[in-house]
Amino acid sequence: PTDDDLKVGMKVEVEAEVDEATDTVTATRIRTEEAIRGPFEAVVNDHTLTVMGQTVVFDPTDPAVLDDSIVGGIGGLSAGDVLEVHGDVLPDGTVAATFIELEPSPVNFKVKGVIAGTDATAMTFRVGGLTVDYAGADLSDLPGNAPADGLFVEVEGNPALGAGGELVATKVESDALDAPEAREMRVEGTVTAVEGASFEVEGQPAQWNAGTLFVGGTSDDLVPGAFVEVEGPVSAGVILADKVEFQDEIDLESDLAAVGDDGSLTLAGLGLTVAVDGNLTEMRDPVGAGDHVRVRAFRLGDGSLMATRVERRSAGTTVRLQGPVDSAADPTVTVLGIAVDTTGFQDDDFQDVSEATLGRTGFFGAVGAETLVQAKGDLQEDGSVLWREVQLEEAD
Repeated sequence: PTDDDLKVGMKVEVEAEVDEATDTVTATRIRTEEAIRGPFEAVVNDHTLTVMGQTVVFDPTDPAVLDDSIVGGIGGLSAGDVLEVHGDVLPDGTVAATFIELEPSPVNFKVKGVIAGTDATAMTFRVGGLTVDYAGADLSDLPGNAPADGLFVEVEGNPALGAGGELVATKVESDALDAPEAREMRVEGTVTAVEGASFEVEGQPAQWNAGTLFVGGTSDDLVPGAFVEVEGPVSAGVILADKVEFQDEIDLESDLAAVGDDGSLTLAGLGLTVAVDGNLTEMRDPVGAGDHVRVRAFRLGDGSLMATRVERRSAGTTVRLQGPVDSAADPTVTVLGIAVDTTGFQDDDFQDVSEATLGRTGFFGAVGAETLVQAKGDLQEDGSVLWREVQLEEAD
């Protein structure tokens, strides 16, 4: 793309040259990385669309999300209009869009996501609500030259759906970044597979060794569901990790019930104890029992929590619980082992990633194991929490 083609909100893959003497980075190649290119189907509400079998959510208050090519906003779209959607594929398959534009002359259709429902006889699989016919597709980039459930892939296909609404694929490939040998690569995302020292970050293979620097955790904490940033050179398509940094997707707020002799923090109402480490934890303020605090943390391999940042807040009753879902069945969603009862919630107490109303049915239809969710409530005098809202969150 040219400078004029790049717009705020687009996802891009960048190759660059680093001049260590001057500490400057010069881009040598930029490629746009849309999550979907395909026909618009329907408007669900003011912040949700369906595009080629995929659910797309966006922030309707952000003017940068919808390109000027979409005249009249989403209400001006017609079924069959081809859209390019940039954004993040969430654990439930929903695409949290950062940029959407019309593509009047597509050379192909494209979708990214996790394979499900593979049928080797019919030579089909699903990505979200889309059936993919891979009978004539190039599968050479896939392990064993065959699709399998659970693989995170990018599918390219004919720029017209088949008679049954299926995408006739021309290529199915692992969604690993295409980087030249020995080049430095940096990738951020959720760990999707681990085997010994080898692991994958949303389809991108990586490997650690004795010289790898782990920040915010150790190799034992490299488990499926962990959110990490990995840096290192590429060899045979694998990032040889120089550095693995754990990202703090867990966000907690409450009064401090106790501070342990080892500095660990126990939060009132939640009953969670968070470890503190002088090398890993940024203590922004001195804290003690009774203080109202906010804690960012990540989950260790044994399920315990390690604080990355602790700060004292103004006194209040707010309780915040953000973390990956353990299980969800209306009316209860369990996060980090804590059951959040939504029995008394109204529809506008259930929100999506853009804080727009999702409703009870929409929320419980969207959440599953490892979905990132934030619950807010108020600490009661008896030490319990009266929950008042829940929201889908996007990983950092």
